[in-house]
Amino acid sequence: MDNNRHLDNIIAKVKAQQEEVAQNSEAEAKALYQTRTATWRPLLLKLSSRVSWPSRTQDKLLELSKALQQVRDGRAQLLHDCQELLSMKLALDVELTSSCRLGRGPGCQGRCLEKQAHQALSPGLDPQ
Repeated sequence: MDNNRHLDNIIAKVKAQQEEVAQNSEAEAKALYQTRTATWRPLLLKLSSRVSWPSRTQDKLLELSKALQQVRDGRAQLLHDCQELLSMKLALDVELTSSCRLGRGPGCQGRCLEKQAHQALSPGLDPQ
């Protein structure tokens, strides 16, 4: 029973770490977007108020706007992929730990490798 609680603690810590990584990634992406938007928007507004935009310039602006949207979409897809990979890693780590605890994982030879699994699941955390 104590091993189950210990495994539950490890899983909870890994889930918390994954959530923190996902939140940090999302915050970084939003900050980058806001910085770039804040940099270009005043310049574009200033130029548009002073210049009558010829057709070629308007086409270029439209092209750049589409490119910016593609970058935004790509960023969102990367964040989604990152979160999906972290979830799959957690599932595999839990499965590996469970297999080793039951002595049927490859290389376990009937021994519980809980300490090694704990280190793999949470390299930055102190074992309890």
